[in-house]
Amino acid sequence: MEDIPNKIRNKLGIIPSVKIEKVEGKDIIHIFVKPSSVSISHNGKYYIRSGSNSFELKGEELNNFLIEKSGKTWDEFMEEKAGFNDIHLKTIDEFKKYAADRIPSIVAEKDYQTILEKLNLQEDKKLKKAAILLFGKNPQRFYPVR
Repeated sequence: MEDIPNKIRNKLGIIPSVKIEKVEGKDIIHIFVKPSSVSISHNGKYYIRSGSNSFELKGEELNNFLIEKSGKTWDEFMEEKAGFNDIHLKTIDEFKKYAADRIPSIVAEKDYQTILEKLNLQEDKKLKKAAILLFGKNPQRFYPVR
């Protein structure tokens, strides 16, 4: 009974509930696994099913799969390599002019970090990838064109 949850944990990284029930004099093992909001790997590898085939996900396919499963889009993730110095403040000033009709309060806002937070482009003083794409001095430094 200890081997089953241990093997499942080692292979899949999840911990099931395992119970034995007697049915007509025989022991029946019930394995219960709670639904997961995150993707489950098998021996540290991720697979996707297509028809009757299973394919291991690698590289960009794996990255895109995990982003999709997270419920976020690529641009919502933090850009760990970027800091506020990578933001072009004049571009934010230009944006404020164009956004005045839709977001009147933005015109009076002087603090650029507050603007980024209100636009949901910054969280805990960390920039999201969208902030770099919209207001970055040099977005190609972070996201080279292929």
